[in-house]
Amino acid sequence: MSTPTIFLGGLPTGPDIAKLVDAYGIPAVGDRIEWKQIEGVLGLKRTEHRFKTIVGQWRRKLYRDHNVVLAPGDDMRGIGLEALNPEKRINLAAAGFKAGARKINRASELAVRTDQKELPAPLVQLAGRIANMNAQFRLLNATKPKELPPIT
Repeated sequence: MSTPTIFLGGLPTGPDIAKLVDAYGIPAVGDRIEWKQIEGVLGLKRTEHRFKTIVGQWRRKLYRDHNVVLAPGDDMRGIGLEALNPEKRINLAAAGFKAGARKINRASELAVRTDQKELPAPLVQLAGRIANMNAQFRLLNATKPKELPPIT
């Protein structure tokens, strides 16, 4: 853990994160924490920006230090957070990957459809690289993956 430093930009989040750690410890897989409970520990409403900042920092700390992913599970949306099991973690990762793939697609289309006559040479090269990266990404997704040897 890093040592505390001088903080000059508002209220530090560390003490509030410590409150959540004291209240919930390290959540085990399947543990559920309702938003109302978190509001009670922090003394903040869920709609406040500070609440979102603190909870986000707490979730990142749990992931970074303990590999615990707290996220709204399928049946916890709007209710609270759940420590995800491996299946739900992979589903969350797949959703993020899919959203990223769509974003790459849209960015590439924007670069390709932009009139390059008015662009300086470095930006023409950049547009070409963006289009090329998207083509490589599509090829990668369309190619059958190789069989990997078992991990021993």
